[in-house]
Amino acid sequence: MLCATLVQIVLAVDATGLRSKAAEIYRALESPRTRIHLDTSSLPDRIEGPSGSVGWRLDRDGGNRPSGTEILVPRWEGPDGAPLSSHRIAVRLSRKEWTPYAKGRMERGTPGDSSALRWEWTESSARLAPPPDPTALPSFRLRTGAGMDQPLRMDRWEPVPAVTPGQKLIVTSQQSGARVSIEGTAQGNAVVGGTVRVRTAFGRKILCRIQPDGSALALD
Repeated sequence: MLCATLVQIVLAVDATGLRSKAAEIYRALESPRTRIHLDTSSLPDRIEGPSGSVGWRLDRDGGNRPSGTEILVPRWEGPDGAPLSSHRIAVRLSRKEWTPYAKGRMERGTPGDSSALRWEWTESSARLAPPPDPTALPSFRLRTGAGMDQPLRMDRWEPVPAVTPGQKLIVTSQQSGARVSIEGTAQGNAVVGGTVRVRTAFGRKILCRIQPDGSALALD
């Protein structure tokens, strides 16, 4: 019994291969529109484990858009799976994202499928708005005008309205199991899933939610 106890006390598992494990973590966070470079120059490849440890893992302590300085945390656990200790390591990252730029002057309201865009890999950070998804960009338009060579991140775009002021809509209402449909006129802009006031032929303005089929569901 004494020998078994002594073996358990001196047992320790070192965290080895930290650099390759850290590289795996950040490779998994890359995408066709995101590249991440990990600077391993200050990252140790081995850290001695605490007495009694039988296993370890490496966790990342950071946001959903890794960049700049982040923390990696090796964590050790004992035979019963209980945590024993952890160690914090600061690492440096650089991030590039596939970003659209204006080829020339672009006016407010220019659609996202315009040939006036060019795409480049651009240094980025979590503090900057993300670039738009190229496949989704046709459903957006410029929120404000843009100058030549200006990067057009997501904060420069807005969804193209599915409904505009004066547009005729079919308004449906469901009450007590009955479904009623009337025609109305949109009083503002709205995207699918958004809300807008609709004026009926009787002069009443009803708050409605725009449906994927272009109809308006009464909320009032």
